[in-house]
Amino acid sequence: MQRPKLLIIGSLCLIFIIAGIVLLDLAGTFSFSDLPFVLVFSVFFVFMLIQSGKSKVSIVISLYFLITMGLSYIQTGTSVITERLGEWFYLFFLVGILEYLKEAWSIHDSQKQDKRTDWNSYYMKRIENNRNISVHTQLDLHARWYSNWLAYIQKHIDIYNKSLHIFEIGSGMGGVLTQLSARGVSITGSDISKKAIEAYLEKHPRTPYIFYDLENKQTLKMQYDRILAFEVLEHVHTPSLAIRTIKKLLKKGGYFVGTTPYPYDHNRNMPTHIHVHEPEYWKKEFLAQGFETVETYPMSLPPYLWRIHPKFNIVLPWYIPFWGWISTTLIIARV
Repeated sequence: MQRPKLLIIGSLCLIFIIAGIVLLDLAGTFSFSDLPFVLVFSVFFVFMLIQSGKSKVSIVISLYFLITMGLSYIQTGTSVITERLGEWFYLFFLVGILEYLKEAWSIHDSQKQDKRTDWNSYYMKRIENNRNISVHTQLDLHARWYSNWLAYIQKHIDIYNKSLHIFEIGSGMGGVLTQLSARGVSITGSDISKKAIEAYLEKHPRTPYIFYDLENKQTLKMQYDRILAFEVLEHVHTPSLAIRTIKKLLKKGGYFVGTTPYPYDHNRNMPTHIHVHEPEYWKKEFLAQGFETVETYPMSLPPYLWRIHPKFNIVLPWYIPFWGWISTTLIIARV
């Protein structure tokens, strides 16, 4: 069963359990200061264990619980204060569960829809979100981002060799294209967004950059020494088909070099991410589609520092779960 379904079922079960406890408490079956509070705390503790990350509402609930629990043991001379606090706690707790239920349902609903993302609109929205920065500046920043990224990959597999013929899938704003072209590498970029291609070619008209849809069985005239696809595989609807197509584009002895996010919640929950999996999943998929060897490496990069200077975009060889960090799996597969 997929994780969003578990979240939905678990959240609904918890709502019914808490509702039952509240009704029993209101009926006077228990005293607020003892069993119901212990039951609520136990259910809340289990609920938080199920979740791998805490939302703002969950943090509020946690703090509120601690404060309320402490006040319930203070000798105030009256039980009214703690009774009222207890009722509010139940309300806040239910709000927290409903928040997770809403999030899980939206994820589940988006997974059921097999509609293609409008990548032209997606690209234009990214541009508009940074409207205070010109498109050309955004292209330059994207290239800066990949400076240390590519240097790290070069330690594992040669991508700087000028004799290689490289094809990149999902070039986007052209960060990799810019970096490798500047080194004299023979590289052709491609993307599913015509808007992205147009924006890049406006600044770099001589760079080979074509429209290519990995899932549309589009044929190309030649095979390549390297196929690059950074942060692409998580967007495809059928990974096996995409990997099989990539294999056809490679010369015998050629390499696929790509990355795909590690399955932390913030990576799974992104609207355009369809397949976010553990490294072992990708190893099995590539081997199943006829690749001879597959190696995976963890990569994590800190947020924002690269905007100060590209050298600050330090690649760490671990998976780091913190929000804002880029945690991804480098995949190198040979045919």
